[in-house]
Amino acid sequence: MASKKYFDIGDLVWAKMKSFPFWPAKIVNPPTDTKYSALKKARHYVFFFGSENYAWIQDQNIVHHSEEMLQTASNKKQSNGLKLAIKQIIEEAPKKAKSLAKEKESPEVSTSGTEKKTAEVQRMKRKTESPRVRKKAAPKRRIVDGTANKRTYSVTRHGYVEPELGPVINLHEPNETVRVKDVRPSKAKIGFIGLGMMGQRLAKNLLITNHKVTVWNRTFEKCIDFARGGASFALSPCDVVQKCDIIFCCVSDSKASKSVVFGHRGILAGLERSPRGSKGYVEMTTMDPTTSIEIAEAITNKGGRYLEAAITGSLEMAEGGALLVLSAGNRELFLKCKSCFFAFSDNAYHLSCDVGKGFKMRLIHSALIGVLQAAFAEAMVLLERCNVSQINFLEILELGPLYSRLISEKGRFFLQSRSFPTDNSLKYQQKDLQLALSLDTDGKQPMLITAAANEIFKRAKFNNYSDVYALYSEH
Repeated sequence: MASKKYFDIGDLVWAKMKSFPFWPAKIVNPPTDTKYSALKKARHYVFFFGSENYAWIQDQNIVHHSEEMLQTASNKKQSNGLKLAIKQIIEEAPKKAKSLAKEKESPEVSTSGTEKKTAEVQRMKRKTESPRVRKKAAPKRRIVDGTANKRTYSVTRHGYVEPELGPVINLHEPNETVRVKDVRPSKAKIGFIGLGMMGQRLAKNLLITNHKVTVWNRTFEKCIDFARGGASFALSPCDVVQKCDIIFCCVSDSKASKSVVFGHRGILAGLERSPRGSKGYVEMTTMDPTTSIEIAEAITNKGGRYLEAAITGSLEMAEGGALLVLSAGNRELFLKCKSCFFAFSDNAYHLSCDVGKGFKMRLIHSALIGVLQAAFAEAMVLLERCNVSQINFLEILELGPLYSRLISEKGRFFLQSRSFPTDNSLKYQQKDLQLALSLDTDGKQPMLITAAANEIFKRAKFNNYSDVYALYSEH
């Protein structure tokens, strides 16, 4: 039977994650906001040298730092990241030894039983009379080009956590619609950050069209699946920037995007290590225009080029490479991204060089779609209540100016089944409506219809519906 392993905070170790070799690390205290599921197997929170990531690792996958581990690692082929990690743990070892020696030299203060009892009584008395008040730590701030910016954002330790969005799509079943597009892949090295439900479909189409893609995702398992499908993967957004010429970002919301850009070993850190003007950053995360402008300023101040590329369309359209891209920002970068856009969209527009106008167009477009969807669901219910044929209604729509492939397909699906598969996420559709309402900053533009649709979507989201067309069940 193997002996039980013991680790203390600060111990230098080698830890192993799934699909990775043993990696130099250090046992550290987990942050208070880190979730840890209670499992039978013991585990510790470790800091990985080199990549500067944090993770919970089971004790069976942790060994103490030793010369044997260094020798074993030296006998194998090492990546640049592993070489850096080994260098850092070697530099850290003397500091740890010095700290331990200092602890041993510190004399222990012996006290008699009476003294101990008196001290304990006094301690309890102080505790009951004047409880200690924990002071709230002042928020850290980040300086970007001499200007105090907002709070720092962390990618690896306190960064965003992606929602549970299901398994990675099958990379070995490429969509024939995308394959026959005959896309000529760009010679640029492409980085892709964010492998959620939408992001993984975009990255998949880039691989199908033979682009050289490096991926990064908060959940490493998704990166591994894409690596098996032909992509490279990085350990942080900073590494993506250093490896690639153009970096696409498609994460859940603006908070997650800020985490990627401003966070520890984020996009800005990668730009600082790169020649000015050599990197392009394409923001595809739906966000408010103000946030896009903030990110654009940070990117350009570090020597990068910025393009916002808002996308509109369903997951099915993303799978078939039929999305619509509405971009604004650096036009030269837009032209260099044309082959990438063609891989997952039928049409890509460069609306303006003014950052923010792409997302404004996207949000207004989404607001109109949301209003139409809510009105259509209401009309279908009214037909049923009035005992009028819904089939005839759909046929009439197809013959008139209100014909829409989206409404026609969903309408017929209503008649066949009352269950609605997740296609357009109701959560994100409602977020788009909320962002669209925020465009009216001065209150001079009435948006009563959009506001009403937003309330309907909020109610449906509150009832945990997964698709916007589940609104039909709300009426």
